[in-house]
Amino acid sequence: MTLTTFIQVYKLLIDKMLLPLKAVISLKVGKDGKSAIYYQYCFSSTRRVLLNTQIAIPKASWNAKRQCISKGLPTEFGDFNQLNIELGRVRQVIETIIEHGLSIGERNIGAYVKTVYKPDFKIDTLPSPRIATYVKKREHDFFSEIDDYILLICRYIKPLLVNKILNKKIQQSIYYIISVCD
Repeated sequence: MTLTTFIQVYKLLIDKMLLPLKAVISLKVGKDGKSAIYYQYCFSSTRRVLLNTQIAIPKASWNAKRQCISKGLPTEFGDFNQLNIELGRVRQVIETIIEHGLSIGERNIGAYVKTVYKPDFKIDTLPSPRIATYVKKREHDFFSEIDDYILLICRYIKPLLVNKILNKKIQQSIYYIISVCD
């Protein structure tokens, strides 16, 4: 898979909101026997944010597979239907905040969602996104693609391999210049 197709697939995943937003219950149980429910937003493969819904239930009443509160919830904790509806509303709020952050071009989407999100957040209070300005697309160039690739992988591979790739790039650019001059 080339770098450009990877970026296109990643943008498609972001646009379709296929990045994980999962309801999880806390492992810590309070003195009252309740555990808090969080939404976990994985904005990259290694980074995630926990967003508190301020809903707490007994751990036994949580259906982890369906990510909802089960019918076996004792009545003193509330109506399971109303709590599930509230969980759905909170999920929509988080998705809207994520979409807004992406539309304004926020680089650190996790920190943005963490600062903006509140459980009683009203979607109407989000400022309208900036009007997109026209940006001239650069033409794809073999050497700029190599530069992008090196920037992408330099954190994950040994410096010796990065030097080899850079040397290959220099070699290819010399061949290119010679072929153009002839």
